[in-house]
Amino acid sequence: LGTLFTAILAINAAIFGAPDDLIGADQFVPAGVLSGMIAYPLYVACVFMFSHRPTQIQRKLHKRKTAMENTEAIQKIRNDIERKSALRPDVDYSKIRSLPPIGKAPPGFGGTTLMALPPPAMPQLG
Repeated sequence: LGTLFTAILAINAAIFGAPDDLIGADQFVPAGVLSGMIAYPLYVACVFMFSHRPTQIQRKLHKRKTAMENTEAIQKIRNDIERKSALRPDVDYSKIRSLPPIGKAPPGFGGTTLMALPPPAMPQLG
């Protein structure tokens, strides 16, 4: 609607900007009719253009059936990549022979912990 009013005012300004060329300066009604006849098709074109703009076709998601072997292989590779990027140890890291069993200290490490040392003595004051 603003387009229509702006077009009418612009055409009236063009008509009355050059008086006595198209219409006399005292003929207001013919100037309004002429500007309306020129501005209305422009208004209809703008309304049609913006109300009937093309829209994208909505694509439907087609689910494909995949073999479970492929899906499991992809999942295993994805988990391996995530584990390597997060710098996590292997899944069964507690079963590696170089590590001691959980809850038992390896031989040769019995008395070397800080808990086996006596507490520090307090300095003498005075």
